[in-house]
Amino acid sequence: MIPSDFPPWATIYGHFARWARQGVVSQIRDQLRRAIRLCKGRCPSAVTLIVDSQSVKGSETVSKATRGFDPAKRINGRKRHLVVDPDGLQRYLARNPGCSRPGGIASRSWGCERPVVGPGAPGFRCIS
Repeated sequence: MIPSDFPPWATIYGHFARWARQGVVSQIRDQLRRAIRLCKGRCPSAVTLIVDSQSVKGSETVSKATRGFDPAKRINGRKRHLVVDPDGLQRYLARNPGCSRPGGIASRSWGCERPVVGPGAPGFRCIS
């Protein structure tokens, strides 16, 4: 489905894969997010984040090492954790087996020593 005036798909994929490895794609995404927030008259970096998770059924072809059981929803599969800013712009995305424990999930998923979100995270406070 590539337009006829584009180079072969392997060439395009090669460029994109190299950019992704070098972090160029992440830099472009971050600059676009910053520009969108500035155009809306907001602070360039989000101060408030919204966290949500979703359990997704895993097919039988998915290895058992990457699947788990979510007892709350009775789903055998994977769990996705999404963190967005108030404008809905994605900040973090993590995928885990469905059996992952709540609390500390962010720190394991994103390779941080301290939790990214939740109690113990920098700047965390409960709003009731």
